[in-house]
Amino acid sequence: MALELITTNPNKCMGCNKCIAKCPVNANYAHFENGKNKVYVDFERCIHCGECIRVCDHGARSFADDTQRFFDDLASGVPISIIAAPAIRHNFKNPAQVFGWLKHIGVRKIYDVSFGADITTWAYLKAIREKNLRSVISQPCPVVVSYIEMYRPELIPMLAPIHSPAMCEAIYLKEYDGITDRIAFLSPCIAKSNEFSDSNTEGYISYNVTVDKLNEYIKEKQINLMEVAPAGFDDSPCALGLTFSRPGGLRENVEYYAGSDVWIRQKEGIHELVEYFDTYRERANRGKELPLLVDVLNCPNGCNMGTAASSVHDVDQIDEKMNLLKREKIQKLDESSGKELFAHFDSKLDLNHFVRKYMPRPVQLQKIDQKTMDEIFATLGKDTEEKRSINCFACGYGNCHDFANAVATGHNNVENCIHYARTKLSSSRKEFDELFESLGGNVDALDCATKKLRSSYNEMENIFLQLRLLSINASIEAAHAGQHGAAFGVVAQEVQNLSAVATDTLSTLQTDEVRMAQELGALDEAINEMKDHMDRVFAS
Repeated sequence: MALELITTNPNKCMGCNKCIAKCPVNANYAHFENGKNKVYVDFERCIHCGECIRVCDHGARSFADDTQRFFDDLASGVPISIIAAPAIRHNFKNPAQVFGWLKHIGVRKIYDVSFGADITTWAYLKAIREKNLRSVISQPCPVVVSYIEMYRPELIPMLAPIHSPAMCEAIYLKEYDGITDRIAFLSPCIAKSNEFSDSNTEGYISYNVTVDKLNEYIKEKQINLMEVAPAGFDDSPCALGLTFSRPGGLRENVEYYAGSDVWIRQKEGIHELVEYFDTYRERANRGKELPLLVDVLNCPNGCNMGTAASSVHDVDQIDEKMNLLKREKIQKLDESSGKELFAHFDSKLDLNHFVRKYMPRPVQLQKIDQKTMDEIFATLGKDTEEKRSINCFACGYGNCHDFANAVATGHNNVENCIHYARTKLSSSRKEFDELFESLGGNVDALDCATKKLRSSYNEMENIFLQLRLLSINASIEAAHAGQHGAAFGVVAQEVQNLSAVATDTLSTLQTDEVRMAQELGALDEAINEMKDHMDRVFAS
């Protein structure tokens, strides 16, 4: 079952598709939620290279490890010892204080995985010699192992048949030192969880406690590391194994023990590896000569700046410190001609204890027929080969056919295609233009009606003026006629009433006419503003 290590916070995801663009194995899928694009991890495809976490500007991607479970078990009394990656030297300001605190809260022993790296180098050279291996791809990096098992299973025979330094350290402790504690790996790597859960590592390591999550825990719990006594490693000093955590670290070890004339190919960065493995596979298939050792790491700056590291130094500061440590180790090795350690391993260790097996688990990629692809391209408005080869990166893929394939398999949506969006916008522009034209015509009609109404008001004023004059004349005649003018009086009163009603009506109509003119002006202004806005939208 695939581990769900890398997570997405949909509230932070901006749907920018950068994670899709950076993923070397298309292990992301996108869909619209409430009209917004969101991108998630397809755990069945993910190799946990961490590229999506590195590239996310919005903090939407994170990862899971065993840090909380480690502390919970430690608090409940479970006996646990720690093996610490060589990168620990460069990921804490005061590693000794961290070790002291961990022992203070119950950790029994802390061991240096650099010693396990020494075993790894010994085992590599011994296996190459005894098994007469043609070419070996290094496997300390679990991302490399996952990539080959899932996407290049034909290269599995080339994977080093030896465990990683962490595993070699754990096996040594369990099989030769009699350690019965559960073992936690203090790690700079997300993908180590993959390695430790693999059936081929037999549960030697129970926890992947990453530097990043450990630092979060220390900060969250407000732990003052300076309140505890410092502590160091509990095992024998390592040799050159401490260089494994930087690019070419394995190479440095092999060249020291086997000579610099050994053909070693060094590659870092998952995208470089993917490209190189294609070349490597082609040469292998053609029977061409291959490097004896391919020293590969997922992270461009090695494990010191791994996917779950919290390095406190820049890459040159780390190298400066490592070079000093390396010189000290070489001086001691030279004093014994560099043979004493490996002679000890030859006499004490059984190579079979450190042999690693692998299991092909190829990702089943759905094959899409041409008819389905043509239907998707038709939906996208890509009716020519030119349009099907725009190959922009708006969708994240940089390849129109890959995007169409993702749509066909349910890993993406047509709305993520910028060509499709532009086509829809063009259609919408036509509809908006027709709407604006219609609205403009209606406004003109309303304005015309208002002008006619204003002309009618002028005529009505003349009539109302005549009514007022008629009322006055009727009143005068009634007064002259005396008792015989009663009828004139009634007429005069009615005319006055009619005049008053007419005046009120005219006043109301005039007020309505002013309000109508104001509203008409506001409507016209709003339409013009909307049209300007839409012009900017379509222009972009």
